[in-house]
Amino acid sequence: MITVRGLYEDGKIKLLEAPPDIARAQVAIVFLESETVADLLASYAAMGEAFEWGEPMDEEGARTLVAVHEELAPYRAEVNRGHLDPDSE
Repeated sequence: MITVRGLYEDGKIKLLEAPPDIARAQVAIVFLESETVADLLASYAAMGEAFEWGEPMDEEGARTLVAVHEELAPYRAEVNRGHLDPDSE
């Protein structure tokens, strides 16, 4: 199974990542319960409040930081493309 992020709006699906080179395949569309990026990040905000800022990070904190980074990477890439492309919305 291959997963590609997308956005459903007004009856259309927009892929947020390029899919692999596949000529034809069955797909399964899953509608996630979170509707906004803020919803997706709410759990990370709670984790951030638990950090002891300014103190050395332990292994669990490092894993959490990497997880947040990986979750946000597609959104950062999309935003950066928008800032670099003057024709984008």
